[in-house]
Amino acid sequence: MREKPQKGSVSDMNQESEFPFERARRITSEESQEFRAALAEQFGIKLKKRGRPTKVEEEKYEPISIRLHPKVLA
Repeated sequence: MREKPQKGSVSDMNQESEFPFERARRITSEESQEFRAALAEQFGIKLKKRGRPTKVEEEKYEPISIRLHPKVLA
């Protein structure tokens, strides 16, 4: 005798999600900061920031463009 598939089984994976995508939104930076603070306070977990650290304005390079004639380079 075959058993009924349990909730969360492989056969359920083929069905469409019931997540309301039309109501989904991006979280703000303030919400992200609140989330990090709550994790640190409740669990003692400090999340590491990912990516390259930001530079202060004085350390940033100024992008320029220069065109030289080939004879000048020779």
